[in-house]
Parts: sequence; structure tokens; C-alpha cells
Amino acid sequence: MADFRGAMAYLADIGVADVLLPFIIVFTITFAILQKIKVFGTPEQGGKKYNTMVALVLGLAIVIPHVLGSYPEGSDLVVIMNSFLPGVSIFAVLIVMVMLIVGVFGYGFKMESAFGSILALICAFVVVYIFGASANWWGVPGALNFVMDPDTQAFIVIVAVFALIIYFVTKDNKPAGESGWAKNFKDLFEKKN
Repeated sequence: MADFRGAMAYLADIGVADVLLPFIIVFTITFAILQKIKVFGTPEQGGKKYNTMVALVLGLAIVIPHVLGSYPEGSDLVVIMNSFLPGVSIFAVLIVMVMLIVGVFGYGFKMESAFGSILALICAFVVVYIFGASANWWGVPGALNFVMDPDTQAFIVIVAVFALIIYFVTKDNKPAGESGWAKNFKDLFEKKN
């Protein structure tokens, strides 16, 4: 009975990572750009078939020399892509995680406000710190090792949430002309028209 790792090893052995995936990404990006800029006309004018042929030729032009080993030493485009794309993917995941955390704070998030910008920066630093900690880029000082305990992290989050709730329940209501960071915080949660 074959397992998933065996299947992935088989796919790698037959060249999926070295041939098929680079071809698909070059073909897809080239085709999408050609469809967007309409060099050969709109799809109704027959431009789609030309875009497909150009994308196919460019995809094969990158993959075939790799398969034949005819790239000069150190300039194999498929090897460069296979070493470059994981880093780009990690960066894209980091951006999505920052957007996800910022989005938790409300619908219609406004980056124009000072508080919104500060909040976005704090979220970005938190995501980068968590990523770096996961990659063992930096260690936690000995005095702060207790912070890495999941129970302690949950406790800190609970205390912060209760502190925010208590603040909003007990704060003084200001007239319509309120200003400062409280107004900026309220602006974060207003829906856009």
C-alpha cells in the first residue's frame, strides 16, 4: 500500500517539481499578462489563441533547456525559480497573515487614521516576530521563557480582552465632537459607504 510521502517522492522522481510546476507557473503568468494587456487583441478578436501559443512557447523555452541540461552552469532558470519561489511564498503568507490580523479589528478598516496605521504596524511586527520565533531566528531571553507557554499566552490574551471590555464599559461618553485616539479607534469600526 502506497502512502502520501511515497506518492510525492514518485512525483518528484518523474519530474513534476523540475518540469511540470515551472512550466505551469511560467505559462500561467505569461498567459494572464497577455490576456490583461491584450497585445494580440481581445478574446473576441481571437487574441486568446495567440496568447495561449506565446505562453506555451515561453513555458517550454524555459523548461526544455533545463531537461536537456543545456543551461550554462549557475544560470539554470528552473533551479533559480525553484530556490526563489519558496521565499516569495513565505513573504506572501506573511502579508496575508498581517491582513488577517488587521481585519480582525473590524469591517471597513481605515488606514488613513493614525491609530489604524499604528495598529497595522503592531500587527506586522507581531507576525514577523511569530514567524522568526517559528524559524528559530531569535531566542527568548531566559527571564521571559514563561511567555512561550501556551497557557500563559492564553492568559495574557484573556486579560487584554477583559481590560478592553472594562475600558469601553466604564469610559466617559464624550459629545459628538470627540477627538484623539478614542475617535480614531471608533473610526476603525465604521462601515464604509
